[in-house]
Amino acid sequence: MGGDILAGCDPHKKIELLAQKVAGMQESSPIDGQLAAKLLCLQRELEELRRSLPHCPNRCENSILLQVADDAAAGANSDSQIQKMTRALEALPSDIVLTDLKGNIEYVNASLLKNSGFSDASELIGLSVFDFTNAEGRAKLHEEIIPTICSAGRWQGELLVKREDGQSYIAEMICALIRDDSNNPSGLLANFFNINDRKRAEESLLLDDSRLEALQRLNQMDEASIQEITDYALEAGVKLTGSKLGYLAFVDNSEETLYMHSWSKNAMQICNVENKKIIYNLKDTGLWGEAIRQRRAVIANDYVTCPQRRGVPQGHVEIIRHMNVPIMDKGKIVIVAGLGNKEAAYDCSDVRQLTLLMSGMWKIIQRRRADEALRKTQEGLEKSVAERTAWLLRANEALQEEMVKHRETEMELRSAQQTADAACRAKSEFLANMSHEIRTPMNAVIGLAGLLLETKLTEEQRDLVETIHSSGDALLAIINDILDFSKIDEGKMKLERLPFLLHESIESSLDMVATKAAEKGLDLTYDIDERIAPTILGDSARLRQVLANLLSNAVKFTEKGSITIHVLPGESEDEIQFSVTDTGIGIGQDDMEKLFQSFSQVDASTSRKYGGTGLGLAISKRLVELMGGKIWVDSKLGEGSTFSFCIYAPSFSGDAAVLHLAGKKVMALLDSESCLRMLLYHARSWGLQIYPVVSSLEARELAKGRFDAAILDLDVPGAEDLAEEIDEHLPVINLSKPGRQKVGKKILIKPFSQEGILFALQEALAPPRHKRIRPISSKTSLSDLSILLAEDNIVNQKVARLMLKKLGCRADLAANGREVLQAISRNRYDVILMDVQMPEMDGLETTRAILDLNLEKRPKILAMTAYALEGDKERFLDAGMDGYISKPVQLDELRSALSCIRKTACDPACGKEKAD
Repeated sequence: MGGDILAGCDPHKKIELLAQKVAGMQESSPIDGQLAAKLLCLQRELEELRRSLPHCPNRCENSILLQVADDAAAGANSDSQIQKMTRALEALPSDIVLTDLKGNIEYVNASLLKNSGFSDASELIGLSVFDFTNAEGRAKLHEEIIPTICSAGRWQGELLVKREDGQSYIAEMICALIRDDSNNPSGLLANFFNINDRKRAEESLLLDDSRLEALQRLNQMDEASIQEITDYALEAGVKLTGSKLGYLAFVDNSEETLYMHSWSKNAMQICNVENKKIIYNLKDTGLWGEAIRQRRAVIANDYVTCPQRRGVPQGHVEIIRHMNVPIMDKGKIVIVAGLGNKEAAYDCSDVRQLTLLMSGMWKIIQRRRADEALRKTQEGLEKSVAERTAWLLRANEALQEEMVKHRETEMELRSAQQTADAACRAKSEFLANMSHEIRTPMNAVIGLAGLLLETKLTEEQRDLVETIHSSGDALLAIINDILDFSKIDEGKMKLERLPFLLHESIESSLDMVATKAAEKGLDLTYDIDERIAPTILGDSARLRQVLANLLSNAVKFTEKGSITIHVLPGESEDEIQFSVTDTGIGIGQDDMEKLFQSFSQVDASTSRKYGGTGLGLAISKRLVELMGGKIWVDSKLGEGSTFSFCIYAPSFSGDAAVLHLAGKKVMALLDSESCLRMLLYHARSWGLQIYPVVSSLEARELAKGRFDAAILDLDVPGAEDLAEEIDEHLPVINLSKPGRQKVGKKILIKPFSQEGILFALQEALAPPRHKRIRPISSKTSLSDLSILLAEDNIVNQKVARLMLKKLGCRADLAANGREVLQAISRNRYDVILMDVQMPEMDGLETTRAILDLNLEKRPKILAMTAYALEGDKERFLDAGMDGYISKPVQLDELRSALSCIRKTACDPACGKEKAD
């Protein structure tokens, strides 16, 4: 810099010329970042010039503007040069300040006095630069600026500077370290200038970038709901403008009704308004409705003096400033968005940012709705294509089945446990065959004995027949115990986990032994502690089995007195303890060790008085352990026994009941913001997904096929008609004021409680098995049923036809599956009682063949079989059968199955419940 001008001059002359050049640069152009850089270059030239002076023993480092020459080298000219440099500093349009090493001011130029608001330098001399910035600036001076200058010799950056009147601005600073003649640090020099205007321009660009980034993020919210999109856009608007409050409302087509849709997070937190409305009529609004009435943005930077304001409800935060912007689409206002309580005044820039952001959001919402319509059209097209390519799919399915069979065969060949699997299969087949072979003759014994008991018999004959019938039942119970024990032993016993009424299970268990107890004159009672929930989660069938085993033993070993079931809370949470107490013969201490062992009995002598296999208690013990509990006994010989067990069975309320709500989607159309907030708060803890809608029209559009239930506030316009419309295919919970006519199956009176809405949701979303099956009347007429009996065993043919005759029915006979197909080709039947194991063509093959016929009115198929192992019933139903009756067939069970089929035409759900 200036190399051509100074070429050939002696060093002292060069110093003088460089000082003149500095003065010329000051007068020719204002100080900016570029000029400051040039001055730094000048400093480096001056340092090089100083080094060129051979007779200068000491270094003298000054700032880029104060360094003139070394005192020893300059000689008599140094005073003159310093005066020139001082005048140059005074003429600079940028601010200059010289301090000692601690930051105490020693010198300021005229520009600094003018820009800072001081009239004389004496007002600043001696003060600390730490007093002219904020806390953040003071920390920056102490921790960064001064240490950097002292270590590196210079620092460049930005710092907030305070004026004399208290206002502040951002300054860009260049600072340098000053050294004395001995090259020791002696002071700090700073050159800075106001860059507020540039900062504002940069912030405007950043706001535009932030708005574009928010719009880009909105475009990427493919899976988000409309509520999530509007919430995000509103929060972005609040952030862009620096506001503290924000809201968004949709406007109807007539521009007369506003539907509040979203509030900013901060507004939800700091406002505590009870029963805030969701639906507003435009004429009832104050300042925030002016944007619609005037059809333009409305700004009120002094809300208190604004004539259009109507105040805020109690609990609402105080409004200081307010801005309301309407969003137009095709000449109509569709959205009104409002912001409030910005620290500075709202201006056109805020209106522009919010308008562009909300307009972009509205286009995204419109596109989402168009995509939804397109998706529905596409689904229709896909359905048509699927129908045309059905034959390809069937061929592909057949191929896939062959591939699956091939992979299964390959896996079986490679399995290292082939021998163990074969043994397990052999055991299962043996049990199945034994069960089938025993149940087949038992069907005749029990069935014919039951029919014989309903005829006129002498007292002796009736006694003999009853003995046969009870012995058959006892043998059947033994078979069932052996099968259950085998399933438990192989780990195939699967427990259900469904809600059921505890008292019903206990009463059902007592009914099983009521007849025998009555014969002995025993009293059967039970009591349930009031702390036990009426409905619990567990396997009701297995609980009844355990209770029935213990009650049966109690009746067997008790000749007089009573038998009582006590139900109490267990030792740990969600544990229930059951105790069966009798006044029987009791058990000795030595014999107690034999209890709960397989095929073990207390009285095992050849002359024992009481029968049994010894499996009942062993099975009960294994079942209790599967239910997460244990079983024990307390007894004294001659005084009776108490068998107790505990199981894990949480109540179907609170957390347990909420398990059935997790993941469910519920649409909510509410008139009150407080109700919506309460519902959303509780839904989060229940794992429930609430989708708010703002109008009946939107609810009607979204209701089909997307939600598990709906909550409708009947005070919303159109909600009552909507409730009647969707109640047929969607569970609906209606909210109503006291005294209003009830609509729908579920009704809650406003204001609702947490317990009330939880109970209503549990009832609406309860699993089907929790709902009790309606009993079938024994008076149902069965004589008009057309029945085909498919049975190859002659004795079982005779038993079945006699039972049907007893029920007032007649049946045609088929000995195998081929005869069944021939019979249905000649006659129409309502029911086919299908034996599974038949020669030539078994019951499963026959069922599949009937299904392939695609008959206009297919007969109902009831499996009537001796197969009773785990999975048999499911296998028959999966094959297409409509029901299942295990052999030995009981007359009441046959009557019930046929009655249900008889009623299917009137109530199609009956058949489904029976299959379930």
